Amino acid sequence: MSLSLRAVDTELWSFEKFFDTKPCPNQRNTVERAAKANARGGHLVKPSPTHAIVNVARVEIRKKEVFYKLDGHTRSHLWKTEKLALPSKKLTVNIIDCVSLEDVCGIYDQYDSVSSSKNTQDQIFGLMAKHGFTSQSEALQKPKLSSFFKFAYSSHRRDQVEERLIIILPYLKIIDAKLWPKKNMGSSEFCALLACLIIMGSDSLPFWTDYIEGVDYISKGEQSAVTAFRNQYRNLKDIGQVQGTNGVQEVMRFAIPAVRHHINGHKYKTGTKIKRLNEKDIREFRDELGEQVQYEGSQLLLINKG
Repeated sequence: MSLSLRAVDTELWSFEKFFDTKPCPNQRNTVERAAKANARGGHLVKPSPTHAIVNVARVEIRKKEVFYKLDGHTRSHLWKTEKLALPSKKLTVNIIDCVSLEDVCGIYDQYDSVSSSKNTQDQIFGLMAKHGFTSQSEALQKPKLSSFFKFAYSSHRRDQVEERLIIILPYLKIIDAKLWPKKNMGSSEFCALLACLIIMGSDSLPFWTDYIEGVDYISKGEQSAVTAFRNQYRNLKDIGQVQGTNGVQEVMRFAIPAVRHHINGHKYKTGTKIKRLNEKDIREFRDELGEQVQYEGSQLLLINKG
């Protein structure tokens, strides 16, 4: 993207004025980042003179001058909540004039990539906010969509994140509406939930509702597919096979047949393990998932062009 910049001014601001300055539209999860930065060993535990220098963007929107933070979001939160001492009486504020909100977001990415090495997960959280989606469910406060993208596509680059996020936003909103608690769902489980929702539709949701809410069924030598999967997941977790991209794929191998079993109204014999998908089956599911997401993306493009 070509950025249209005009000038840079420097002013002294009160902390209150900076607190009231709008966050950049694609800003990441400030509260979570602040907690990490302010924890023992973090870089925002003690005040520093360098903290008193911040950057903001100035843009004219509907004939009104509007300021957006380009950095200092985390510091601002910690100062305002009195978890980090103020480094001075005033802030030195560098003001960059922009001609559009798109430029503001582009400059923010430049500042942020230099100052904090923002990873893909931070990028996703910021893009969700940029597209007007603020999750209400704890389960979506930090969804591991980067792991999902790596599973769903044979290749995945940072410059593809926004395009792919827009396509799956409707599914994220369905999940968010459930208001499921974060504590009951790990990264690999979340990826399995999202993949099943995309491929199997709303029929998959009763399975995940029971799973996340801790509903189990064991009676007369039978157990529900939910219970069978829960036991299998615990076994995988105990041997350290639920983390990272490989962990996502391994959990998928058991989640997919379990959800299909549940949709068809079938149960497992007590103590029976779920039959793990083989390489051919998991590859076919991944291909179907990628094709489905790509198809919906093409439909969105057609709608937008129309």
